Amino acid sequence: MTTKSDRENRTNLALTLARLCPTIPTHEIAADVETLGRLGARVRLHEERMCSYADYYERYKTDDDKPDPIIDRAEKRAKLIASKYGMTVDVGGDCRGYAFHLRRDGLHGNTWGGDQTGFGLN
Repeated sequence: MTTKSDRENRTNLALTLARLCPTIPTHEIAADVETLGRLGARVRLHEERMCSYADYYERYKTDDDKPDPIIDRAEKRAKLIASKYGMTVDVGGDCRGYAFHLRRDGLHGNTWGGDQTGFGLN
């Protein structure tokens, strides 16, 4: 579920990227931020289900040496989008926090960790 806070974070990210990347059209930035937000929401939902439901966990668990395919696909797509803006993406890995942490010069953190943890996005 996308909350009001998630929408505000997406809006703030889009506005900041429009300022930092003036050569990229604003409609393209908005579409990319919305895609990042949807990917983050999918990752967060998957992580919540992995923590909360034993049958879901049993169905989707992977070996320790293999990445989770759902998270891996979302992370690859998010990194592809973020690279267009010179950002890096880290997956949070904990359902209680943000799914993605984005980092770039000029992009200030919106979490308790501030700029060290990056801009959190679900």
